[in-house]
Amino acid sequence: MKVQRLVPMVTTDRMTECQAFYTTNFGCHPTFESPGYVGLRFPGGTEIGIMKPDADASCSYQGGVSFGLEVADVDAEHARLVAAGVPIVRPLQDNPWGDRSFMVNDPAGVGVYVHRPIALADEYKKYLKA
Repeated sequence: MKVQRLVPMVTTDRMTECQAFYTTNFGCHPTFESPGYVGLRFPGGTEIGIMKPDADASCSYQGGVSFGLEVADVDAEHARLVAAGVPIVRPLQDNPWGDRSFMVNDPAGVGVYVHRPIALADEYKKYLKA
């Protein structure tokens, strides 16, 4: 697997405070800003995501840290991991926020969100900042 981009994602009910912390103290600016997720870019290009917990999620979106791995061919990576017997905790799907993705958990319970960009649905275009 060739990872094109790695985005650490923090799940918290203190999104507003976290966004202010990173923008004020580290010069980040938002790249995507919706009620449930904020993408922040540091000077130089590194990104971090901050998102609200999802109590109904069958993956690591209840709290803590997860990783977003952007890949060129998410379908091939999904097929490879399924063939290897890795449990898929969130199925392969197209998402209106602009990616096709699936999720697995590592042995420590850290969520690994594997995705590739696709077109944003119209209702999400207003959240795009960069």
